Amino acid sequence: MISLGFVSNFIFSSQEKTNPPNFIFILADDQGWNGTSVRMNDTIPYSASDYYETPNLEKLAKKGMKFSNAYGSAPVCAPSRYSIQFGQTPARLQMIRVGMNTDHINHQRPITIPKLLKNRKLKNQELNRKSRKEYLKSKKTPLILILDDIRSGHNVGSILRTADAFLLSKVYICGISPVPPHKEVMKTALGSNESVDWEYKENIYDLITELKKNDCDIWSIEQTEKSIDLKSYSPDKNKLTAFVLGNEVFGVKQEIIDIAGQVIEIPQQGTKHSINVSVVSGILCWDFYLKINSFLMLNHCHLISYTII
Repeated sequence: MISLGFVSNFIFSSQEKTNPPNFIFILADDQGWNGTSVRMNDTIPYSASDYYETPNLEKLAKKGMKFSNAYGSAPVCAPSRYSIQFGQTPARLQMIRVGMNTDHINHQRPITIPKLLKNRKLKNQELNRKSRKEYLKSKKTPLILILDDIRSGHNVGSILRTADAFLLSKVYICGISPVPPHKEVMKTALGSNESVDWEYKENIYDLITELKKNDCDIWSIEQTEKSIDLKSYSPDKNKLTAFVLGNEVFGVKQEIIDIAGQVIEIPQQGTKHSINVSVVSGILCWDFYLKINSFLMLNHCHLISYTII
C-alpha cells in the first residue's frame, strides 16, 4: 500500500492563518512510489512513473509539499490505515495484521487526524476562568447595574451571571425584585451571586440620590422623547457609571427617569416594543466593556507615542 499525502499551501496565506490546513490522503494498494507521474524525490529519476500520467496529482504536489522520506508503519494495508488515522504505531494499537478483529480497540479514545483538525469545542476546565478568590481580587469594570422591580427571579439570576462575566463593580437589586437565595434566582445565577458584589436596596430613589451625590454617571435604559441611541453613547472614563433597568412590563418609572436625567435606548427593528431585561443587560455590558477598554487601549497607545517622542 502507498499513501500520498498532499498539503495545499494556499491555505497558509495571511488571510487564512486561523484555518486548519486541508489534507488529502490518497491510499492505493500494491503501489510503489513510482506509481504516479509525481517525482517524489527530485534527485531520483525513477521515483516517478514514465508510463502512468497523473497531471492532477502533479499540480497538487507543486502547490503543496511532498513527504518523500516517509515509511509505512506496516507492510500491509489495514494496520497502516489505522496508524495514519490514530497517529500511533500498529503495535501500540494492537493491530498488526490484515483481518484482525478490531473489537479490542477503543475507537473513541484516541485523537484522530479528523478530530485534531476540527475546531474543537473547549471543555470547562480548559477555559481558564478565575477562581472566586481571584475574581474578588480582580480590578472591576466601572459599571453598576440597578434592577428596579424586576419581577422574575430568572431574569435577576441571569443578570447576576452577566455581571460576573464582565466583572461589574456592583449590582443593586431594588423594590419587589427577588434576591438570592430565591430558587428562581439561584437557578439562573449558577453561583454568580457568590462572586458578584450585589446588595438589596428597598428604596431606589434614595439609592440614586446617594449615587448622584458621589458623582456617579446614571443612565436609565428606556425609550423616551430625548433618549440617545446606544451606538451614540460614550462612557465617561473618569466616572463610575450606573444603568437602571426597569420592570419587565412597565419599564423604568418616569420618576426615576426624571431623577437620573439621562436615557439610553437600544434601537429595535422588529414588531415588539421591548427586549427581555436580562438580554438588555448583556447588550449593555458588552457595549460598555468594549467602549471603556477601547479608551484604555487608546490612552495606552498615546502614552507609548509620547514616550517614543
